[in-house]
Order: sequence, then structure tokens, then C-alpha cells
Amino acid sequence: MKLNHDLVRSLLLSIESSDNPHGFSPREVNEFIENNDFSKNDIGYTVNKLKEARFVTGEATISGDDYYIINPGNLTYDGHEFLDNIRDDGVWKDTKEIASKFSSVSASFLSKIAVGVISEIIKKQIGF
Repeated sequence: MKLNHDLVRSLLLSIESSDNPHGFSPREVNEFIENNDFSKNDIGYTVNKLKEARFVTGEATISGDDYYIINPGNLTYDGHEFLDNIRDDGVWKDTKEIASKFSSVSASFLSKIAVGVISEIIKKQIGF
């Protein structure tokens, strides 16, 4: 499967917005599935990749060809740091535009692009 960077961002933003101290609740997962155009398998796959990247504490369980338990948990410090770099809609749009020029882009590379975009915005704001 291919990692969908828009799903990564959307999922991280949703997990962060949860008030549940134990992490994204099953109800919140179901609402996320119902309110977004991503398949349950794409979401489960993404949660497991975010776990591998140490961005979330949870995981998704697969049985046969389908994910049947999706429990993303909470964001880790690394997850918060990554999300802070890509949170702003304008920064995300510019980051995706730059990243689209490359055939493969990792999450760490996306974060570096976003930092560069933010740096340019800061330079313009302070007149450099």
C-alpha cells in the first residue's frame, strides 16, 4: 500500500484534537472513518506506519485482508513535532507542491520541506 500524506496529516490533527487522555477513542475512530473519504484499510495501514515512525502510541490489527481494530492512541513527542511543521494549511499546501516534484517523499523529508517553507515565511515577515 502507498502512504497517503493527506491522510497522515488529517489523522494526526484528529488525534491531537481528542480530549481522551487514553488516546483517540473507538467512537472518534468511527467518526473519523465516517467523515472522511479514506478506506478503513488505508486508515489502519497509516496508523501502523505512524506507529513505526514513532508518531503515535497505538496500532491497528489486521485479520485476513481487513483491519478490524484501529486504535491510534496518542501522539508522541515526535508526532507533535511533525504535526507542528505541517499544521498550517498554507504551509501544507506549499509543502505538498514542492514535494510533488519528487517521486518519493518520506515523512522526515516532508517535515524538512515544511521547515523550509516556514523559514521563508518568517524571512518575509521580518523583512530579510
